Amino acid sequence: MFHFRPGTNDGLIYRGIYEQNEYHLPPSFARTDLIVDVGAHIGFFTSLAVERGAGTVYAVEANAENYLMAKQHLEQFIQQGRVLLQQGAVWRSDEKRAMLHHSGYKCGFDHPHPGIEVNTGAGNVLFGQTGEEVPVIPFDALVWEATQQGTRRVRCLKLDCEGSEWPILCTSQTLHLIDEIKGEYHEIGGAYDSLNPLLLSLPGYKQFTVVELEKILCEHHFTFSHTRATRNDGSPAPRGMFFATKVA
Repeated sequence: MFHFRPGTNDGLIYRGIYEQNEYHLPPSFARTDLIVDVGAHIGFFTSLAVERGAGTVYAVEANAENYLMAKQHLEQFIQQGRVLLQQGAVWRSDEKRAMLHHSGYKCGFDHPHPGIEVNTGAGNVLFGQTGEEVPVIPFDALVWEATQQGTRRVRCLKLDCEGSEWPILCTSQTLHLIDEIKGEYHEIGGAYDSLNPLLLSLPGYKQFTVVELEKILCEHHFTFSHTRATRNDGSPAPRGMFFATKVA
């Protein structure tokens, strides 16, 4: 049984994952399949993956309140040993940093649904110097642990981490261990976003758009497709869903 917080988009996120299957999960997983969920929110994607047969899910959520709710929602699977849930900010793998700051929830976000004031999935750790401190988990360390030092493969990686997909993917040395990536991209710079890409401090990149994302993943031998979201007025949004599959 899931709990939705009043005045939030928890219910919308649930419907997107469970009813619309926005991550394009297959009807079933093998019991040997390993899933990694980065940006677990309050547990919907992880729960659906286990319900569809996945043997083990490593799930990570940065926000403390979301993490505690995910822990409640996933309690049965945690006790069974099928879900390993931790609080942390999954981050780039080329630097050592103990903590990042989480921005908290976003109020007044762009949506057509009256009565929803808070987006509980929109907090990020990209640029903040204040706010809730969150322990850092280097992405490659997470993959290395999940795959038992590279002796297993990640059947599916889900990334919905509000822009952290850029430092994660741009610095990873473990993408060869992943069969499929599903997620939401968040552009920084480019035609549809006004943020300064230089704030990410990732040399070699002038902006972070879906064009750069495709190039990164194709260089790592993935096929790539995406769909761009639109704003309430119908104009293109600087975000969307992407899907990448390792070429055999």
